[in-house]
Amino acid sequence: MSKNKTSLRNNAAIASMRATKAFTIARVSSDEQEEYSPDAQDNRMSEYCHRNSLAVLEAFQITESSTRGDRKEFMEIISKAKAAAKKLNEPIAIITDKVDRLQRGFKQQPLLEEMREKGLLEYHFSSDNCVIHRDSPAKDLFMWNISVALAQNYTDSLRDNVKRAIEQKLRSGEWVSQAPIGYLNKRDATDKRDGRGKAHIVIDPVRAPLVKQLFEKYATDCYSISQLVKFAKEIGLTNSRGNQGALNKSHVHKLIQEPFYYGVMKVKKTGEEYPHRYETIINKPLFDKCQEVRQGKGKPHSRYGQIDFLFRGILTCANTGKLCTAQTHKKKYKNGGGASFTYVVSHDANDPKKIYYTREDNVIEQLEAALGTLTICNDKKLKDILSYVRSANEGKKIHHKEHTGDLKREHTELERKLERLTDLRLEGELTKEEFISQKQRLKNRQYEITDLLHAYDVTDDEFCNKLNYMVTLASGALEEFRSSGFDQKRELLNYIFQNLKMNGKKLEYTMAKPFEVIADCNKTGEWCCREDLNFRPLPYQGSALPLSYGSLSLILDPVCLMCHKV
Repeated sequence: MSKNKTSLRNNAAIASMRATKAFTIARVSSDEQEEYSPDAQDNRMSEYCHRNSLAVLEAFQITESSTRGDRKEFMEIISKAKAAAKKLNEPIAIITDKVDRLQRGFKQQPLLEEMREKGLLEYHFSSDNCVIHRDSPAKDLFMWNISVALAQNYTDSLRDNVKRAIEQKLRSGEWVSQAPIGYLNKRDATDKRDGRGKAHIVIDPVRAPLVKQLFEKYATDCYSISQLVKFAKEIGLTNSRGNQGALNKSHVHKLIQEPFYYGVMKVKKTGEEYPHRYETIINKPLFDKCQEVRQGKGKPHSRYGQIDFLFRGILTCANTGKLCTAQTHKKKYKNGGGASFTYVVSHDANDPKKIYYTREDNVIEQLEAALGTLTICNDKKLKDILSYVRSANEGKKIHHKEHTGDLKREHTELERKLERLTDLRLEGELTKEEFISQKQRLKNRQYEITDLLHAYDVTDDEFCNKLNYMVTLASGALEEFRSSGFDQKRELLNYIFQNLKMNGKKLEYTMAKPFEVIADCNKTGEWCCREDLNFRPLPYQGSALPLSYGSLSLILDPVCLMCHKV
């Protein structure tokens, strides 16, 4: 009871006094706020303390926002001042240059009011020549609250202006944040309107091709996210931020879902999407294919997906239509040694409950026998086919050059129409709604043309290489399979075989064209290749749209023409 009476007497004594000691606070929200230099604030507050005979117990300089976060440094200063007031039995003056250096909102107002009403703290604003203490009249308190409200209104207005500026940048195709891996954030040294140079985004010449490889591998449906992480490490793809270390699963998972790579900016907070104006790394069909693989669309799921099984997700049971699973059995020998064997599980046609267990080695033997049929033994035939492929590629290049020229001319014409549209709006010939509608229509077509041009550029160099690889593979598929690693073998199986099925213990398969045609020609020994035949490619029949990566339709046709039976 005596302690409570003592505390009350101390509080009463403090309340009747005025501050003779002070804590000064010089605050800036960020290092860029040069107009609020902490040293300049300290100078003004030091002169104020000298004029008013206030002894400075401690001076603080903090870099902290008054509107974001919990204001930890500010709260620590208030706690120190409160403790000092109780220890010295007199109020402590909290001195800042202006009201907005103490607070820009009412979040801390209840705490500050409580300390003022108890007479523990006073608030002095040196440049405003204003003092708020326990006995301040209603007029002074009202002016303090008005100053805080004006400071908050300034912050809110600034936030609204920044938000509008960001929205305008997004509508113009400019990204306002850190670019994803594969791009670099740069500053234009020739344009220093903001003092640092205009920000822009460019392709990272080192990482961009590696990011593209990651998408291409994932689109084959032969790589899990964990395997992609390993592949990224092998090819040297690292993070472009922080310590620029190796990518982890979370990085790769986010990268595969990033639409920025094919030309679309997605705002995380709102989910809104905007087309951007930067160079793209992949095309949309490749991105969409990766999303299908990620979501498992069009393919049943295996219960044993975690097993490192060569035929996982590739081999199906001919009798049930379900994916074949794998089981690993271990065997111990009398000499103390042991071994493990992987078995492929399939079902009987007449009795679905009857299960067949086939050694994976036996399935691979049957598979290698099938790959052994893909051999163009005659070197002259192989040379003639490759020559034909190259000629077909030249015809494709001519077609692409003509079509891309048409697209570029259309893009230039659309730019002229947009300029004319702006003039009509300024002259009052168009309403705001008409202007926005027509501008959006023209811009959308420009984005389509940009996507088409990029797709042509991507497929232009890959077309001939894809054909050459296909014919070379057909001439030595078995050797390629045996010399490849686990992931490469799975990719090769997806490439050559249209489907693989287990009927009991027998492997059944259908090859994709032209591999099927080449196997048939090798089987019969009949080729459309007379000694006096000159190989001349047919006129290239290009489609209105370029090939998507991995599309086999047009890639296979020239080879099929050369490999059909008489």
